Amino acid sequence: LSEETKLDVTARTIELNVSVIDEEAIDHVWKLCKGRNPDLEFVSRDELLRILGAVTPDGKLTLAGLLFLGKKEAIHQFIPHHEVILSVFKASDLVSQKRFISPLSILIFELIDEISRYNRGIGEVIKNGVRYEVPLFGMEVIREILANALVHRDYMSLGAISIEIHMDGRLRVNNPGGFVRGVTVHNLLSTPPRPRNPLLAEMFRITGIVERTGRGIDKVYLGQAVYGKPLPLWNVTESSVSVTIIGSEWERQLTEILINEELAPEEVLIVYHSYFKQGISVKDLAGALQRSSEEVEFFIQRLQSSGFLQREGDRVFLSKTRINVQELIISILKEKGPLSRSEISKFSGENPSKVYRILKKLLEMGIVRRQGKGKNTFYTLQNSR
Repeated sequence: LSEETKLDVTARTIELNVSVIDEEAIDHVWKLCKGRNPDLEFVSRDELLRILGAVTPDGKLTLAGLLFLGKKEAIHQFIPHHEVILSVFKASDLVSQKRFISPLSILIFELIDEISRYNRGIGEVIKNGVRYEVPLFGMEVIREILANALVHRDYMSLGAISIEIHMDGRLRVNNPGGFVRGVTVHNLLSTPPRPRNPLLAEMFRITGIVERTGRGIDKVYLGQAVYGKPLPLWNVTESSVSVTIIGSEWERQLTEILINEELAPEEVLIVYHSYFKQGISVKDLAGALQRSSEEVEFFIQRLQSSGFLQREGDRVFLSKTRINVQELIISILKEKGPLSRSEISKFSGENPSKVYRILKKLLEMGIVRRQGKGKNTFYTLQNSR
């Protein structure tokens, strides 16, 4: 065994036989593999268990195998603290609470379905004639946050994973066990993947539940950044890790810039930080991205070439040319109209003269219509009532 495997609690064999494997979980894993890992679609049941690492070559069940595929009763008997408690709050009032104890291969999808009940669209943008809905919580953000909690929790520590859904648009996940050695909030984006439970992490990757690269945390940051939402908020102690995702706050203009653009993760984050801090220094960007200044310089040059950024010495500015004011005004009218010209100017951040010229063009194109006269003139989209 490798040193990593020797330290992996979930790779240890346990005094239970394979009869505790849940056949429903096996069927579920086969369905997951279909289309995601076709090589596993037609293997035998016993071979699948060995490939996953649920069973050792000599037929012994591993703790990871029990957690990933075991029957609820067997998991609860062997690891009674294996559970997820999902609570819903409205202000400080507890609205509902549910307890989940399924094997991990099923549990993550139960949690996604439950959280999705509270997910919703909070706006939309139009770019190049295509409408994009802005979700409260991106599905990839939800999936990766949950997978991180289930894969990286300390299964030797007492206590359940706690998930809180706050009706004001926050999602908080609290996990027993601190970060693994060598990982901190300050190197989370740059350190190589270091799963606490490598065998369990491999099961999630083989079945396609999480990123095969092990860089799922990047998707969490990108899922927030592309909509101009606050980046994940961490609270880390020696005995627990909690992360809060704020879904209700977003920036329309930044979403207009980043949505459906083929950019590297580092480029998305550079644009994000440049938007919120015009004139940010290369040094500060390097700190925010947890990269060296030399690496950041490389991505800045690419963003300059593609017209996203402008440079003045050591300072980086978001290029004004990336903001399509016409599409921005259409999006604002879609969400808030009818509006007066001064209101459109206020919401778009553009001067009244420019707004007037764009509205005139949109009127001529038949996209916008005018209501009222004089000071009581308002603008709305042609197809709205």
